[in-house]
Amino acid sequence: MTFQQFQGYWPHQGDNPHAVEREIHGHFERMAKVVVSDTLTDTAPWESTTEVVGRAEAADHLRALKQRGSVVVFGSATLRGALFDAGLVDEFHVVVGAAAVGGGTPAFRPMAFRLLGVRTWDEFPSVVLRYAPA
Repeated sequence: MTFQQFQGYWPHQGDNPHAVEREIHGHFERMAKVVVSDTLTDTAPWESTTEVVGRAEAADHLRALKQRGSVVVFGSATLRGALFDAGLVDEFHVVVGAAAVGGGTPAFRPMAFRLLGVRTWDEFPSVVLRYAPA
């Protein structure tokens, strides 16, 4: 599902007026992509840079990829859990942006937010992000 969302968005961002969107578009065009799926057949427009691996082979495949360098995983709570269980996760980054998007049970209806402030504590491993509707 994440790959299909990326397919619907990133290929069309090469002429986006926002530089960061154009930069991410360029990265997606060039980077090797491995999709964990037992059903995906359409990898357009990234056929030459995309490999589809079944769920049963995912952990072994990722283990081999990690031997060659860094691996980044986007999306999929199911895959993420399996990778944690297999001991394959070295770091976990949560990116909190100024919009609520996605599928499943949303925390918010899709809407834009404006960041009001950030609070952290040296002795407490949490962050409080204050947002207001834009």
